[in-house]
Amino acid sequence: MQLSTSTLLLMSGIGVITSALSLIFLWFANKDIKAVRYWALSACFLLAGLLLFKGKGDLPGWLKYIIPNFVVQTAFWLILYGTYQACEQQIHKPTLFNFIFSYAALHIIFIFVIPSYQFRFTLGVLTAMTSLIWMFWGLHRYSYGKYKISTRLIFLSISILISVSLVTVFDVNWGDANTLHQDESLKAQWFIISMFISQLLFNFAFAIMVGEIRHYKNKLSKEQLVNMNIALSKENERAEAHSKLKSEFLANMSHEIRTPINGVIGCLDLLQSTKLSTQQLQYTELAHASANSLLGVINDILDFSKIESGKLAINPEQIDLLALLDSVAKSFAIELSQKPVTLYVDCHQVMHHTLLLDPVRLRQILNNLLSNAIKFTKQGHVQLSLSSQKNTQGKVVLTANVSDTGVGISEQGQRKLFNAFSQCDASTTRLFGGTGLGLVIVKRLCKLMGGDIELVNSELDKGSEFVFSILVDEVHIQQADLEQSMHVPNNIALYSPNDTFLTIMQNQFKSRGFSLSVLDTKNIAKNYYDLIILDLVNCKESGLEYTFLIESAKSHADEVCVINAVNSELSNHLKLGITECSIFYHPFTCYDLMQLFSKKTLQETTEPLILKEDVSAYSLHGLKVLLAEDNKVNQLVATKMLSNWGVEFVIANSGQEVLNILLKTKPNDFDMILMDCQMPILDGYQTTKQIRAAQDYASFKNIPIIALTANAMTGDKEKCLESGMSGYVSKPIEAEALRQEMSNQLASSLNQG
Repeated sequence: MQLSTSTLLLMSGIGVITSALSLIFLWFANKDIKAVRYWALSACFLLAGLLLFKGKGDLPGWLKYIIPNFVVQTAFWLILYGTYQACEQQIHKPTLFNFIFSYAALHIIFIFVIPSYQFRFTLGVLTAMTSLIWMFWGLHRYSYGKYKISTRLIFLSISILISVSLVTVFDVNWGDANTLHQDESLKAQWFIISMFISQLLFNFAFAIMVGEIRHYKNKLSKEQLVNMNIALSKENERAEAHSKLKSEFLANMSHEIRTPINGVIGCLDLLQSTKLSTQQLQYTELAHASANSLLGVINDILDFSKIESGKLAINPEQIDLLALLDSVAKSFAIELSQKPVTLYVDCHQVMHHTLLLDPVRLRQILNNLLSNAIKFTKQGHVQLSLSSQKNTQGKVVLTANVSDTGVGISEQGQRKLFNAFSQCDASTTRLFGGTGLGLVIVKRLCKLMGGDIELVNSELDKGSEFVFSILVDEVHIQQADLEQSMHVPNNIALYSPNDTFLTIMQNQFKSRGFSLSVLDTKNIAKNYYDLIILDLVNCKESGLEYTFLIESAKSHADEVCVINAVNSELSNHLKLGITECSIFYHPFTCYDLMQLFSKKTLQETTEPLILKEDVSAYSLHGLKVLLAEDNKVNQLVATKMLSNWGVEFVIANSGQEVLNILLKTKPNDFDMILMDCQMPILDGYQTTKQIRAAQDYASFKNIPIIALTANAMTGDKEKCLESGMSGYVSKPIEAEALRQEMSNQLASSLNQG
């Protein structure tokens, strides 16, 4: 039984509905593929076109000849556009526009100028075929072989449509039917069926093409991932090479700078061990503190490298907090003497003196903050105030406030404070210099020590205020606090023209339960005191006030303490006049005060004091040491230290010279080797390896070898130990550190023997 054309159109419409729904679901499942939306819309337009053809009799006038045909053609254009999207290409829009315009113009001509169903049908079929051929051409040209299976299905579908369509066009042009509804021929019905079959093939092709797109994207992503991994691997190799070069540069810079600093600090240590006047000793202490500050700058650069690599370590040890603060404050004495700026240290709220913390890192924090405050303050004062209290976990919270009356920081500059290598602005860099690393390191150190730092207040031309806190442990020492052994006079008076200093001193005495009388030039001679403290920093040395204050104090007190500027040049008669006074220099700290009160106790001691270092050094007397050091200044420093301890020594200027000396000596000629790591001809590492491994030096195979190195980067100590060295002392060499390491190695050697 043959079905009517109308029935076939209805059945095709039902099939197209199914195709449209499947493509819509495919679209929702693959929204990231733009082509799918156009294919889904094309099926919807084709469905709408078939329905319009079915009910075209209900459309008014000439619209029934235009709307159904345009809707169907739009379906083919959407397929074309979607295929270009699948190939990641943009269709040439002017060409497409001209194509659509040509179809519209001819179709209208065949409606109104030359009315003909045959011409309209032929035009529609040829236009649809042209769209599909164009689509296939674009797919073949731009898919680059990505869509092999879907391309074959599309080719099959187009072939069926072209063959059937051409036959139908031929029949329509030579038949009697005026519409497709009226053409009941079997060929016309096969045309409808072929359209339905082609639509199904297109649906299958599009679904497969989506899968092929997915496969291609996955393949591309995999290739990109592989290429990215290769690029990352190469970049990692470059980064490692760069890091290695940077580490080598920093290590070399560390050695080249720390070596002369070792000479400076070592010579100052030797100078301090000689007989010096009080003023000379004060100058050497200031020079020593300044050299240590310079060393701190070098350490800042090295520490920033450690921060970047996450290798910055905190090494807590027992320290006297007040002594550390005094040392830090005194290191700025020379700098302060060159400008009208005063540094005040207020510790009256510090209730925990002996603490377990990293002194190097705390000194680093304080040095950075104070040096910045002093650098940016033209006149006025800088104040360091500290307090301590225990938290609920039993830790001591050490809080410090650093304020100044300097230039202040703008709001824009405040946002850059804790960024590496940044200054507030270009003018600041020109005026004051600096690398911009200080506050970055300070913040990281505070966080590593359980605290933080922040800028709490700053105004331009009025100054700034920083507050930082760290967590430390208290060390309980029974009957060992310095305050327990201090002799504090009952009647103490203070003269100072500086109100801030007066307030700090009054708070310091009050917090310890002592009273303090305040003097001025009018009442200094009215009463008699056990101790009078004179702050003469702001007095004119050539004026009568200076002489009057000293003479009045001497005649109205058992003891006089004079606080003077570090660059003060007292006249000869005044020097002679105050030789019986205790002399201190600004910045005057709580530690100075405690030293003043402990002075009498030390003087009243009947037995002479024996320094711990001297007792310990006695065990090194008679030790025979081979010193390998190529730097002449460092040779002088090291040999003076060894001589003070009664150690016999022989100097070698290179690693090769060490080996030559050992070949000519007996096993008992040396008890120990002090080995510099970087030397000409043969360095300390290679020399040590030969001593440990070569048969020629078998008699010295187990001799203690202590590394003396200016390399202070992470891993340098491990490198020394891996090469066979027994111990490690970094430069600048501290006498106590070297003595302790030598004693430890000697004890270990004797125990093994």
